Amino acid sequence: MEQFLYVLEVTRPAMLTDGPTEAEQAALAEHAAYLQERSDEGTLVLAGRSQSNGPETRGIAIFFAEDEAAAKAIMDADPAVTNHVMTASLYPYRVAFGNAKALDWTLSEGELRSNSDEPRPPGPGDNTPPHLCAEMQRALDDPQSPVGYSPQFREYWVRMRYSDATDAIRHCPWCGASLPSSLAEQWFERLRALDLEPEDPKPAELESDEWWRRPAESLPQ
Repeated sequence: MEQFLYVLEVTRPAMLTDGPTEAEQAALAEHAAYLQERSDEGTLVLAGRSQSNGPETRGIAIFFAEDEAAAKAIMDADPAVTNHVMTASLYPYRVAFGNAKALDWTLSEGELRSNSDEPRPPGPGDNTPPHLCAEMQRALDDPQSPVGYSPQFREYWVRMRYSDATDAIRHCPWCGASLPSSLAEQWFERLRALDLEPEDPKPAELESDEWWRRPAESLPQ
C-alpha cells in the first residue's frame, strides 16, 4: 500500500464566512461521513482543515491506496468533490515523522476517534493484542502478512524473508506507536519453574495471554 495526500479548497469562499447553503451543508455532511467510513476501514490516516476562514483555507486527507489510480478514485469519490463544493489535488505522500500519542490525544479531544482504532477491552485469555491500529489489525487478519503477534509472549514480530525465523519488533510499522516489550523470556522461566519443556503439554493459561494478563495469585500453580 502507498500513501497519498489530497488537498481540498472550497469552490465558493463565501461559504466559510457567510455559511453554507442547504445544498452545501448536505454535501459537507456526506463528506464527513465519507471520511469517517475511510477511517473505519483503515484507509484514512488523518484528515482535517486549517482553522482560518479566508481564501487560504485548505483541508487535507492522508490515506492509503494501492496505486495512484486507486488514490484518485478515492479522492474523486469524496462527496465534497462530486458535489462541486470543493476542488481536490492529489499528491504522492509519505509520513516521515509522527507522534502516535499526540495524534491519539488530538482525536479524542475532538471526539473524532475512529471506531476501528478504539481499543478493544482486553480480557485474560481472549488474546486481544495490546496495540491495534487499523493497519496492524489488517496485518494480523491477513495470513500472508509477514507481521504477526504471539499472545502468550505478548510479542509482535516480523517474519524474515526466505525463512520461517521471526524477529521481535518494538514499534508499529504503520503508526509508529511503541509496542510492549516481549515476555518470551518470562514465559520460558515460568515453564522451567514447572519443570516443563516447550513441547510438553502446558497449563491452559500458558497457551494464551492469560498468564500475564491475570494477576499471578489468581492463576493455578
